[in-house]
Order: sequence, then C-alpha cells, then structure tokens
Amino acid sequence: WGVLNQRYAILNDMNLSELAGNLSSILVLLAYSMTDMLALRATSVAATLLSILFQYYRATPLWIPIRWNCVLLLINVTMVSKLYLERRRANQMDDTMETIYQDGQFERRGFSRVEFLRLYERAHVVKLPPGHVLVRQGQRKDGLYFLLDGQVKISRSNITVARLGKYKFVGEISLLGRIEHDIETGASADVAVASSSRGATFLKWDMETLIPFLNEDRQVFNALARYLNYDLTAKLLREGVIQRADTAQINRPAPSKTPETPTAKQKTIINDNQNKNPDKENKQ
Repeated sequence: WGVLNQRYAILNDMNLSELAGNLSSILVLLAYSMTDMLALRATSVAATLLSILFQYYRATPLWIPIRWNCVLLLINVTMVSKLYLERRRANQMDDTMETIYQDGQFERRGFSRVEFLRLYERAHVVKLPPGHVLVRQGQRKDGLYFLLDGQVKISRSNITVARLGKYKFVGEISLLGRIEHDIETGASADVAVASSSRGATFLKWDMETLIPFLNEDRQVFNALARYLNYDLTAKLLREGVIQRADTAQINRPAPSKTPETPTAKQKTIINDNQNKNPDKENKQ
C-alpha cells in the first residue's frame, strides 16, 4: 500500500503539462517499435500533439519547439491521409484486380494489397494478335509482361522449347539483371504469341518507368523479386536445369559393391600382422 500511495501522490503532484509530456514520450517509444507505416504515422501525430501541449502549458511557452512540432504535425497528418486513402483503395479493388491478385498468386507469394496496387497502377493492358513477336533472341527487352489470357511460345533456332500459359511473367530475367546487377541482358530466346491461340492479353510495364519506380519503392521491389525468384525456380525445375532434393537422391547411382583394391600401405600392415602371428595361421 505504501508504494501505491506514493504513486498516487506523484500523479496528484503532476500537472496536465507534465502528464502530456510523459505520454508523448511513451507514444514515441511505441512508434519506434511499429512496422506498419500507417500505425506509426498515426501514433506520431498523437505524440506530437501531446508534445505541443506539454510545451505550451508552462509558465513560459516554448515557442521554437512548438513551431517545429506544428510543421512535423502537418507532415505526418498529410502522410496519414495519403496512406489511409491508399489502403482504402487497396481494400476496395475492382473485380478484375481482385482476380489477378488472387488467381495470379500475388497474395500467396508475399504481395500485400497496397504493394500490389502500387505495381498494378503502373502497368497498362496490351492485346496482341496471334504470331506477334514480343522479343527476338539477343534483343533488348522493352518491358515486363504478365500474361492475363492466351498463350506464349518460346523458341530457339525455330524450335519450340516451352509454352507459357495464364498468369506468367515474361522478361523477368532482364529486369532483375538491370536492377540487381546493372547488367543489360538480351533475350535468351524468341518470345511470341502462340499462333494457335486467338491472341493474348498482357499487363505491361515499360522498363524505362518501372526500374526507377522499383529503385525508389523498395517494398514493392522486394515483393516482386520474391515472386520472380519463385517463378524462375519453377521454370528451372520444369526444364530440368535443377532437380528437387528427393528426385536427385532417387536418381543418384548406387555405390559399387566391387571390393576395393588394398593400397600399398594397407598391404604392408597386413604382411606385418601375418609375420607377428604365424602360429595362429598354422592352427587355422
């Protein structure tokens, strides 16, 4: 009870200004532990308001920090409004965007709704006829494509090596090479809309605008890189370039059962042992 009485006495002696100052510091510490940007900004707004109250309700108001805190308050309120409206739009995606987000595996492979919205809004829809060549082997790719409908044929030396169906990326190796390694890579094969289909519909991102955006927004870049690396691994597995661990274990040749020929050193040890135990050999 003595400890509780002391705490109540401290609270009674503490005026509203001091209480606001302590609460402001607590909220700042709480904001530092947050990873959600909207919650962090909103908590910073509340902490700044309490800090202004602490600095104003004093015998002599602290006008310099009050003015600067007003500037910080304006910035944070603007950012909270922007982030809230963006999250609201992401949670109210139209049917087309929702279908691509779900069926295209963006949610499953780590994209948040806001990250997907930012990426999607920088793309435009293109419809290409059967046989249209997106890029020829060795040429520079002008964009990143995501197939929404139809089929794409990949060929080398006029030989079809693969076909890509719905919800597959085209041009991802070139994008990752330019961003992560600053290397300009040409297409490894001819990529064209399959002539057997009625055409193909894509989401297309122009490289000249996509790369600066991804360099600026690292959250979207990290989400896209995870998606593309997953996609590339699946392609390498499908083409047999790499093998699953269980498959590699099954395909591994069995060890030979032929007895190994003893080395010269082993022969010397055997002869020494025979010379040391001649009686045992005679009994046998």
